Amino acid sequence: TSLSLSSSLGFIGGLILVLVGVYFGMTTYLSDAKYAQALAVSSNSRSAELLVEAINWNNQDDRYYRSASQTALGLLTEELKKPATAERNARIQNYITTAISLAKRATELEPREALTWANLGFIYQNLLALVDGVDKLSEEAYLRAEELRPGDPLFSYRIGMLYMGKLD
Repeated sequence: TSLSLSSSLGFIGGLILVLVGVYFGMTTYLSDAKYAQALAVSSNSRSAELLVEAINWNNQDDRYYRSASQTALGLLTEELKKPATAERNARIQNYITTAISLAKRATELEPREALTWANLGFIYQNLLALVDGVDKLSEEAYLRAEELRPGDPLFSYRIGMLYMGKLD
């Protein structure tokens, strides 16, 4: 009976491990599927919805946050084209905050990935006309990306473009 009890416990333990593995495999699959759908649609609002779903399934993938920050920037651009109202101004502030938070979250998840820092720099750079002081934050993010990928001229170029844009 002790052999049958240990066999049963072993079987139950193995079954639990398999079920946990299937669960995590499915969440990764579902989040990647939502992410792929988000990249395929042309509407920023639909893309944002799908990226939120992907993040809800798997909140540990920096790609989702980078793409979501870019999408928030796209929504901000669309909102800036609309006539000025109090609601519009609130949405603009929300999109600015959202874009920055999502880009920062990506750097928290992958602090040694140059792309996350370049994305943060890009987000800040695109907010130059709207938010004071983001030029320094953008430069710092690009410099961090440059540290992580030495020899890549893209980041120096982006810093140059940042200050060229500031002259306008």
